[in-house]
Amino acid sequence: MKAITDRVLIMLDEQNDGNLLIPETIERPQTTGIVISVGNKVKDIQKGDHVVFHAFDEVPCLENRVVAVRDKSILAILEE
Repeated sequence: MKAITDRVLIMLDEQNDGNLLIPETIERPQTTGIVISVGNKVKDIQKGDHVVFHAFDEVPCLENRVVAVRDKSILAILEE
C-alpha cells in the first residue's frame, strides 16, 4: 500500500492507556502510530516517524490497523 498526494499511511500503535484507568465501555480513538508511507506532497514527515494525529480525520484501510490521514492532521512527531 502506498500513500499519494498529501496523505500519510499510519500503522496504529497497540492501545496503551499507561496509568489511566478507563472503563472498558468507553471507546477512545487511537491517535498514535508509525508512518509506513508518505505521499509525494508531504514534506516534514518521513516513513518510520512515530506520530500523533487528529483522531477523527483518519480513514481505516487495512483491518483498522492502518489509517490514512492528510499530512495536516498530524499534530506532532514523537521523539524517542
